[in-house]
Amino acid sequence: MSVVGAFAVMLLVGVFIGFPTTWVNTFEVTVSSVTLLMVFTIQHTQGREQAATQRKLDELLRATPGAAEALMMLEEAPREFMLKVEDKQRVVRADLVDEVEAYEAEAGPGEDDTIQAPVAPATWAAGARRPAGRSSRFPSDARQRVSGRTSR
Repeated sequence: MSVVGAFAVMLLVGVFIGFPTTWVNTFEVTVSSVTLLMVFTIQHTQGREQAATQRKLDELLRATPGAAEALMMLEEAPREFMLKVEDKQRVVRADLVDEVEAYEAEAGPGEDDTIQAPVAPATWAAGARRPAGRSSRFPSDARQRVSGRTSR
């Protein structure tokens, strides 16, 4: 409370004496210093959060059967390796999209063409039941490949 009172008194005195240049300079330097300090604090916090998230993702990869364990420390891999992984994932995704589009073209329009939230592949692999009212529009072999049960 005393800080707010001191600030109010300084504000009133500054209004009456015309805010001396040294006060303005001091204010600007203080604001710049606090801003710089906040930037470093935020970057530090984000770095810790990113590291924690990365460890959690690594643990999920380790625990998921059929997951590519080579991806666990990908953030520390050389750039060339990262580009190869990215290209491979694009090819796999394109193949799955083609299979799904071919399946949907073959099956024709369904009773319910609304977009529904997908069920997580890990849930499929665990054999859990889908919530009522959800039907799979994926062919079973594509669903297995997405869940990691079969490899290409």
